Amino acid sequence: TDLDKAVNAYLDGSLIKEKAECHDHDHEHEHQHKNQHQHQHH
Repeated sequence: TDLDKAVNAYLDGSLIKEKAECHDHDHEHEHQHKNQHQHQHH
């Protein structure tokens, strides 16, 4: 039904959003780690 499609689309969107946020978080973590590494060098 259309309702099922809407629910599936919403769930897919939520999953994609969560994955995107997860990826951004990992990227920020790597960036902070690199910065700490550089600070130790200087």
